[in-house]
Amino acid sequence: MEEPDLGMAAEASEPRGVAGPQDRLTPKQWTRFEAYAAEMFSALGMDLSTPSTRATPRRFIRAMYDSTKGYDGDPKILTVFPTECRGGA
Repeated sequence: MEEPDLGMAAEASEPRGVAGPQDRLTPKQWTRFEAYAAEMFSALGMDLSTPSTRATPRRFIRAMYDSTKGYDGDPKILTVFPTECRGGA
């Protein structure tokens, strides 16, 4: 089986100017996850050697990171609203 061309996924390719995964992921983990995404996309038939798809694994992992980052919450913006529901059916 041919190894996929990982393109930018083989590099530590955190976008410049964007707060990165340093708070939860090591650079080694970031690179490894990009390689996993590249392997999946390649197995599904995506050509990762084109200019428009070369950075797709990095973008995908970044999107996954961003979409799950909110689970930790920010205690500075914690707001609790009183409930309007008092129970019952």
